[in-house]
This record gives sequence, structure tokens and C-alpha cells, in this order.
Amino acid sequence: MRIVTLCNWFYPEASGKELATFLHIRALANEGFKFIVITNTSGNNYTKEIINHAIEIHRFPQIKYSELADLFYLKNYNKLMSQADKFYVLGKFNLLFLMKTKFKKPIITHLHDYFPFCPYGIAYNRDNYSPCYSKSARKCYRCISHKPFVIRIPKLFLSYSYEYFVEHFSNLILFPSQASRNLAIKLNPRITYKSFVVYNHLLSISYTPIYGNDIGFFGGLSVEKGAYFLIKAWRRIFNKYSTKLHMSRSLDLPSYMEKLNIIPYGNLRGHIYNEVYKRIKAVVVPSLCPDTAPYVPVEACLRGRIVIASKIGGIPEYVGDLPGVKLVPPNDINALSDALEWVLSLNRNEATELGIKNREEILRRFDAGRITRLLIKIFEVV
Repeated sequence: MRIVTLCNWFYPEASGKELATFLHIRALANEGFKFIVITNTSGNNYTKEIINHAIEIHRFPQIKYSELADLFYLKNYNKLMSQADKFYVLGKFNLLFLMKTKFKKPIITHLHDYFPFCPYGIAYNRDNYSPCYSKSARKCYRCISHKPFVIRIPKLFLSYSYEYFVEHFSNLILFPSQASRNLAIKLNPRITYKSFVVYNHLLSISYTPIYGNDIGFFGGLSVEKGAYFLIKAWRRIFNKYSTKLHMSRSLDLPSYMEKLNIIPYGNLRGHIYNEVYKRIKAVVVPSLCPDTAPYVPVEACLRGRIVIASKIGGIPEYVGDLPGVKLVPPNDINALSDALEWVLSLNRNEATELGIKNREEILRRFDAGRITRLLIKIFEVV
């Protein structure tokens, strides 16, 4: 079976959802499926890559507006799409009509965020700094009011248009968590009958021993990732303990944070990332938006770390009820401060024991074979 996959970006470019897509495709390729991936790249040249004779990746240079890029490359896309037995769509929703009418092949759409049901894809209202569980043109317009006027209307138009395309041209719509499916259905109840949940494959990550007593936060200075919620809680307790908070993507800290025992980093990768992990015994994920299926707390569990996270979105579904996971209400400074104090009061042996239990349970909970079998069934039946 040859599956043509369309996505805006593909691993290793971009972030979590691109990694999740790659892991799904690799698992299916190992079972005999063939993939042709149509995607963009931030590089200046078209590239073609073949992985294990089963995954053929075509990366087309991105231009300023992705929809214009898709029209520019449409002739190239057509040649590749004509080879499809089925389509697997994770972006480029503007091409759904063409796929359905010209090629008349089944379409499986996989949504790893809330776009197109939310113009930003995060189901977070930047107008009032809170999760967004309902949709209206007026509310969406106010949420993107900081954007230039010439961008606001097209952004809203594309969101509503692509929502219609996803609803009417997809044979199945997949979500990475029941929480994300439920919210999407609330925003558009008409997709209920064709929507299903497929959990993300786990990364292949080894246990990392704990050599320090610090805390890690990998969300940068993002409001919706809870950075300032965390800082407020950290200010209450950091003086009580000889410990530090390691923050990625936060090199330009505001001056008032410089005396809070915070160690800022840029984008953490490779050896430096591993060294930071050795120094921390817990990872904090204080999200204020309902993440669909975040990899940060899952990776923390795989590395054998305690996790403190907001009880929102797909987080409870993935890491809730694990022995060394403490869930707190989003934006509850008292609860987050108490959770941080609980972690910091543990000695290294106690933290190590809880972290190892987290790793064992997350591996049991998300069995790769079970997830792959479900994907195979979906792609064979649709």
C-alpha cells in the first residue's frame, strides 16, 4: 500500500507533532507500508530523501505564505499524489478538495493540534489568557487582534475554510488524545462520527541517572506554556532550598528574574541537553493551554524524572496517575508551590525511585505494538 503524506513540515524540522508523525510513519513502514511525504523545508533547495526504501521524503523550499508555495509547486505535487492508494494529511488542508475530487482516494486526516478549529491551533485565548473551549468569529478575531489587520481576516478565513475541508473531505480524523478529540468535537460536533484517538508512539529514550537536585522547565518564556505562572510559584519557595531552575529558550530573562536562581539556556540539544537532565530531578510542565499530547512530560518519565504538570488537555491522559507525577490546576500558584516544595523535600534516592517507577509505567501504558496495530487497522479498513 502506497500512502502519500502531506504536512507543512517533517521531522527533524519543526517540533513535537512532526516528531509524532515521523514515529507513526516509521512504525507503519516497518510493517510493509510505503510512504511518499510531501512537505516544506526552511532550506533554499528542493531535496529528496529515502529512508529504508519505504519512506520517500520530498522537501520543497518554503516561501512566505505556505498556500502560495503549494500553488507554486502544484504540478510537482500532482505527480506525487497520483501515486497514492490513500492519503495521510497532517497539513496543507488547502489541497484536500483537490485530493478528494481529482484523485478520489480515501483521506485520513491526523490533527496533532487544534488547527483548523482554532486559528492558532492551541485552543488558548490570548485576549484573556485562558483556555478556549468555544468558538465564534468575534472571539477568534479579538484573540488575534495584535496581528496586523491585513493578516487577521485571511487567518480567520483560512481557519474556517480548512475546518470545512477537514470535516467534509476526510474519511477519518485522528487525534492524539481523548481530550483533544473531545474539545474538537465541542468546537465542531459534526465530526463526531468520523473521529478516533490514536496515541503517540513513545520516543526511544534511555534512563538518565540523577546527579543533582535542580528543577527543569523547557517551555521558554511562553505565557501559554505557563512560564510566568511558574515564576510566581518559584519566587515563593526558591530561597528555602539550595537548588536552581533550569529554563530553556530563555536567554533574555527580564531583569527581575536574574536573582531567582534561574539558569537560562537557548534551544537545548544534544550533549548540553543531556547534561541539564543529569542535574535535575524533576520537570515542570505548568501549561495554561490544553496541549493535545505533549512530549515533554512523557520524555521526562522515560528519562526517569518526577513530573509536576498542569491538569489540562492531554497531560492527565498521558502521565496522570503515575507514581511520581503531581498534577495541579492550571494557574493555581499555591498548588504549584506546594508541588515544588514536595519535590525539593525528597532526597535523591527517593526521587530516583519515583522516577524509575514513572519510566516503567509509561512504557507499559503506551505499548508500541498496540499503537501500531491500531494504525494498521485504520489504514487497511478506511
